[in-house]
Amino acid sequence: MNHIQLRYEVGEDESLKVFELGGLTYEILGESRHRDLITGNPFHVHKQYTAKASDGRLYEVYVYYYSKYENGKRFAVVDAIRPTEET
Repeated sequence: MNHIQLRYEVGEDESLKVFELGGLTYEILGESRHRDLITGNPFHVHKQYTAKASDGRLYEVYVYYYSKYENGKRFAVVDAIRPTEET
């Protein structure tokens, strides 16, 4: 698992849909059934997603959303990512 801090501006009622990291583009497919990457910071909205990368592999992605606006903008932060374990 890699801990990262990629910050993206999102709209008021939007969630993160796509992000780039290490030369790959990741498309968020939906919420994951797993919650193992989520930390307990009570000041943010936490989501764990399944994402498909441009290399064709699936990943688990932990994203948190700022619960307050910063300079009139709302942000999503990609905090951790790991390959999905296929079962």
